Amino acid sequence: MTDYSQWLESVKMGHDGLIPLLIVFVLAIMGTIALNFMSDSIGDTRFGVSAVLTSTLLLVFIIVGILVKFCLPPKDTPSFAQRTEQAFGVERIVCDYGCPVYGLPEDRTSANWMQDGKLVHGTIIVNGHKVGLAGPDGELLKPVKR
Repeated sequence: MTDYSQWLESVKMGHDGLIPLLIVFVLAIMGTIALNFMSDSIGDTRFGVSAVLTSTLLLVFIIVGILVKFCLPPKDTPSFAQRTEQAFGVERIVCDYGCPVYGLPEDRTSANWMQDGKLVHGTIIVNGHKVGLAGPDGELLKPVKR
């Protein structure tokens, strides 16, 4: 079994910039509402239209920023499959129902990988933050020494 605690921390740290982005998002929504009220009280429709267009563009950019922050992987952090391949010296690990990219799979998830040029049907064992690969015979693979 190999400890994935540091890997999980590095994955979590990749999304640290989300709070400031959410604050700007909320402020932009509040600004849009305020500009709409101001344009109604002033009675100038040109001001209202330009304020709404500007604030809408700002909201679109913020939403795209949030999507990019959630959808793009953290920099320099391997995915679960890459981390597991490195840890156990296997290649092309694939979970039967899709491995999580930046999280741990469920305990006893069926998976396939290449080891010494042979396809192995095995199981991913998860115990807390520790992960192991069990071959078809149920024996755990030993982690590769780095």
